[in-house]
Amino acid sequence: HGLTHTIDGCRENVPEKVSKILGGLADVVIDGTGNPAVIESAYELTRLRGGRCVLFGVLPHDKKISIQTLALHFGRTLTGSEGGQSRPHEDIPRILSQLAAGAYEPSDFINRRGSLAKLEDVIADMRKGDVIHAVLAP
Repeated sequence: HGLTHTIDGCRENVPEKVSKILGGLADVVIDGTGNPAVIESAYELTRLRGGRCVLFGVLPHDKKISIQTLALHFGRTLTGSEGGQSRPHEDIPRILSQLAAGAYEPSDFINRRGSLAKLEDVIADMRKGDVIHAVLAP
């Protein structure tokens, strides 16, 4: 699905690995964790001039981040994503057309199926990193 590299943030030096893969900082960094430390790291991994750090994960209401704002004066941007910027009237027909054309197999994105009765098990596995996308049935 386009993935070329992975980085295990618990076992690897993320800035070092990103720099090695890209030859520097990233043009765009997208964070969906809402974790203050990860957001700060994502911001620091974003290229200075014209780089964008986009957040779609929501920070807990009682948490804050600490960033050096000087980079903002040189063109780095930090922004949030409002509902993913989706346009259902355009996006859904486009996705259905891609599916019909065989552009991708949606079941490849699901690595766990379960029942609502086992929801706590699925959530525990997600927290361990064993599950990325799950489909639950009654």
